Amino acid sequence: LAIVLAQWECGRVVAVDANPKALSLAEANATLHARPALVGQRLVLRTLDWNNRAACRALLEEFGPFHAILIADGVLASPPSGPMWHRDETLASAAASPPDPLLDATFELGRGGAEIVVAVTDRCGDVRDTARALLARRHLLQLVSPPQEVASEDGTAAVTVFHFR
Repeated sequence: LAIVLAQWECGRVVAVDANPKALSLAEANATLHARPALVGQRLVLRTLDWNNRAACRALLEEFGPFHAILIADGVLASPPSGPMWHRDETLASAAASPPDPLLDATFELGRGGAEIVVAVTDRCGDVRDTARALLARRHLLQLVSPPQEVASEDGTAAVTVFHFR
């Protein structure tokens, strides 16, 4: 998603992940599929742990204010499981990524009125937990549109999109 936005010349795109392997893969994809000068100029890749509010503030100070914050598949209400996670020991030991720290981070990063879009795939109560966390923060945010469920073309997966500022 970050590569496409950077190619569309949406200004500077800052892509973050807590997993350095995910960022390495994003950099390799950008180098392989995008213009060579994209990485480091319009596309910036950074490690960020949602739980670290000081790191969120530092990212905002370095690159902000942000116009939009897009989070795709950032909520895991339960620790990840399944074959994909067991192929890599570092992924297998990954902890859950509950919505509360992520939403607190968006509050920190969105200072200045950023539009925030969070796309959540429901694996084990992820959508319910995200909705509850948003409800608990209702006095801190403005809902831009009601949550929308978007189904995949083959109907096997659905993503719920939350849009707020």
